[in-house]
Amino acid sequence: MSDLPEAKLTPWKVGAHKVKGVLMKHVCLILTSLGFIFFPGLAEAAESSGNKLNAVGEVLLVFLVLSAAFEVALTPVFNSRFFLARYEGKGVKVPLTIVLALIVFWGYQLDIIQELLNALGHTTTEGKPISLSFGGQILTAFLIAGGSDGIFRIFSKLGIRNPKERKEKAALEKASMAEKAQVEKTEAEKSAVQKEQILNNIEREKQE
Repeated sequence: MSDLPEAKLTPWKVGAHKVKGVLMKHVCLILTSLGFIFFPGLAEAAESSGNKLNAVGEVLLVFLVLSAAFEVALTPVFNSRFFLARYEGKGVKVPLTIVLALIVFWGYQLDIIQELLNALGHTTTEGKPISLSFGGQILTAFLIAGGSDGIFRIFSKLGIRNPKERKEKAALEKASMAEKAQVEKTEAEKSAVQKEQILNNIEREKQE
């Protein structure tokens, strides 16, 4: 019976479903509030988890920018006549990108594993921050060679909204608001025309 469309349900059952939904929302809110009151650690854990995700997002954003920079910087090289004539189709692009990325990260001491573990609050057995590692730099170079799409996938798997999604959502919301404003303007103009027609009809009736 619950699978039937709402139009085929009796008014009483429709009202009961709506009341049930409202009650469930209030019960969930009350239980959540009680949990935070009697177990303060829950609120601290939730806040800490949110802060860690924000820190991870900032780390990934830095490497997303670096990945995009590598893509833009190497595009002229890979599209040059010299490269196309000698190395196109020979599987040189990825190894070359990895080597160049590793050189850059070694020089600037960048390690995504180190950055992510420190952002998540992990420490060594001595309680010190995670230090730079050559293995982490190699993995970082492989990640950069995979392109910005790989980092976008990490954003998605962690449930962090990436900048591309935020931009697309903002554009959709902006378009929706513009469309809504246009509809309201059209309705207002239509209402004004109808009102004017009514007033004209009244004036004609008076003259007759």
